[in-house]
Amino acid sequence: MPRTTTVPAGPLDRLDGPRDLRRLLDIPGMDDAGIARLVADAGTGVVLDRVFDLLCVRFVPGSGRRGIVQWDVAAPEGGTLRYQTAFFGEWAEARPGSAARARVTLTLSAPTLIRLGAGRLNSLIAVRTGRIGFQGSVVLGARLPHWFAL
Repeated sequence: MPRTTTVPAGPLDRLDGPRDLRRLLDIPGMDDAGIARLVADAGTGVVLDRVFDLLCVRFVPGSGRRGIVQWDVAAPEGGTLRYQTAFFGEWAEARPGSAARARVTLTLSAPTLIRLGAGRLNSLIAVRTGRIGFQGSVVLGARLPHWFAL
């Protein structure tokens, strides 16, 4: 018999920070399938827009923090949504679409992205175990997790 999870109405309606994502993950019984259902129900593009905006807000400025990262996110309802984040030392921006000059490309599922944004997934372990696909600059990839206050 499938497990059911009781979720408050609109848990993805407001994502003001990693704490909101952690609250979602702390719902008893919440697993990747549950996260995927919530993301699909709320609209994958809408949720990803919010998560990437949150990542940019949580970017910690610093010299040498420059580069473009492409994120290929597997949508729960099928297909892949592409986003790019550009880091300019003192600020970051995100937008949907492919990056022409990405130094790093990450391939992951929407639930994995939610876990990253919540600060509940070690990205280096996720790459080593295949949960996140990685291509590009190993140096930037290794530094990237330290660029966010999650």
